[in-house]
Amino acid sequence: MSRSRSLPSVALRGALLLLAAAAADPRPPAAQELIHHGTGVDVRVTQTLSFVDPWGETGDDALFLARPRDFENRVRTVERENERVDVQLLLHGDWGWHHMSYAESEIVRGDLDGSGLRTSRLALDVDGDGANEIVFLERRVGTQVPLGENGDPLPGGRHYYARHEIEVRVIDRRDGALVELPLTPDPDDPAFAALLQREHGGATNAALQLLAGDWLFNAERYAEARYRYQVAREWAERSAPPTVARELDAKMPLLDPDPDLPEFTWITAILRHSALPPFFRRRY
Repeated sequence: MSRSRSLPSVALRGALLLLAAAAADPRPPAAQELIHHGTGVDVRVTQTLSFVDPWGETGDDALFLARPRDFENRVRTVERENERVDVQLLLHGDWGWHHMSYAESEIVRGDLDGSGLRTSRLALDVDGDGANEIVFLERRVGTQVPLGENGDPLPGGRHYYARHEIEVRVIDRRDGALVELPLTPDPDDPAFAALLQREHGGATNAALQLLAGDWLFNAERYAEARYRYQVAREWAERSAPPTVARELDAKMPLLDPDPDLPEFTWITAILRHSALPPFFRRRY
């Protein structure tokens, strides 16, 4: 995630256009947006500029319209087999305007390796101060084609699991400024517990369980870590299509480097479980 106080011209121009449109548009802010489509050689781009409420505090549209609003510039780029969604946020507050950008999703399908990224943006009061923070949960996965002893790819060109990384961070408003904070994935920490207890759906919930399990593993709380890995694994088994569920294996080929695929969660949970001390590696 990158941050800058400079306003990118495309996002600023879009914000000004939206403000002009809003002045003559009585609809709620959620209904106001600008969409631009562009095409090139093997490239398709869709840009959407809209008002957003990343803090989850809209509630009353009339109240929301009466204050400066935040803007989102979302750009989806599809180039051959690869696709990416970039998001720019313009956040307004006591600090003025703050520009923040991050990749919401990216799928790269290479001949020898692949990578996938998905970032969830959540509005949640994780510190119990009565005001929401913006929580970013980033999930990255990777695949690779095995190489033979001579360094050449093995026949077949099939991709296999290489990595699965999860990170969470929080944007908070403190003393008239925006502050980015890490969030310790300790299930006993009230802030992370608030995140765990909320239903986010699908692979996002499973990723939080894996993240909690890793923190517990490093704290040598192996029984609790084992439980978290089990929860993630069971979600993957329930969510995988029947044909995939029957083939689940840590060494199975993977069709796509997408963090949302249950296969990545299942393999990660199995590998984490296999790293537990022997006493805690008894069968699920």
